[in-house]
Amino acid sequence: MNARAQELAREKKLADRAFLDQKPEGVPLRELPLDDDSDFVAMEQERRQLLEKDPRRNAREIAALEESMNARAQELAREKKLADRAFLDQKPEGVPLRELPLDDDSDFVAMEQERRQLLEKDPRRNAREIAALEESMNARAQELAREKKLADRAFLDQKPEGVPLRELPLDDDSDFVAMEQERRQLLEKDPRRNAKEIAALEESMNARAQELAREKKLADRAFLDQKPEGVPLRELPLDDDSDFVAMEQERRQLLEKDPRRNAKEIAALEESMNARAQELAREKKLADRAFLDQKPEGVPLRELPLDDDSDFVAMEQERRQLLEKDPRRNARRLLRLRRA
Repeated sequence: MNARAQELAREKKLADRAFLDQKPEGVPLRELPLDDDSDFVAMEQERRQLLEKDPRRNAREIAALEESMNARAQELAREKKLADRAFLDQKPEGVPLRELPLDDDSDFVAMEQERRQLLEKDPRRNAREIAALEESMNARAQELAREKKLADRAFLDQKPEGVPLRELPLDDDSDFVAMEQERRQLLEKDPRRNAKEIAALEESMNARAQELAREKKLADRAFLDQKPEGVPLRELPLDDDSDFVAMEQERRQLLEKDPRRNAKEIAALEESMNARAQELAREKKLADRAFLDQKPEGVPLRELPLDDDSDFVAMEQERRQLLEKDPRRNARRLLRLRRA
């Protein structure tokens, strides 16, 4: 008889709560600890009393209570979801979990529901399936985090210095990460009021991405002769040379796919890239030496061993440095070198 009375009491509560959202935040109402929540219980008791006294006269108060009870159920549902998702990486790819659209992702929601059902039935017997689901849910959260980062970084130059943005170690760079977090916080608080600060941060983030791209290019080009024909590699217009850029892109793709399997093709490309760098260095030297008499004593300049002459090389290097620093301020010294 006691058991039956309890059944009838449960049925009545279900009927009394029919006005509530049956799946607040996607969580079945029956899974929420409504009976253990003092705020909810107090409102429910007050509603019951108002209904008993005069439902018509108390209609406004009842409606207000029902709205508050639904709001409280949603709060409890959010708390439950947070607790249920405690096993997830709370910052996948560095993105706070709360910022991911997990509840709008059909794949994630389906796995979460399946996990919930397995836990309800028998957590021990279903331990393997639950563990597999948790691994898949973490993987999906990481995918969503990557997608969010791509969307959040859409304002960035997607190819700084010609390097695809995805190849830069942005997530490992403390300066970039700090700026990105600050930008995210400003957007959350008030994007209009913080518009200037956000714009300044975006400019700084683009600048940092360009720095990282330059560093990556230097690292990627470490195999090249750093002074082809005696000319510092940084002075060559490699990024403006379509032949060199095409080879560099092909080499990058081969390295991404399978560096071992593509070893021969990569080695051949590196040889060709070095050869092209030497060609560009020769062209630069010719351009840099255009001020020289092209036929001193009737001998073509190209036939002279200028690169093997220590005195000439020293003066040429000094001239290059003076031009890099300040050609106007160094004009007199440059003129003396020209006559030497």
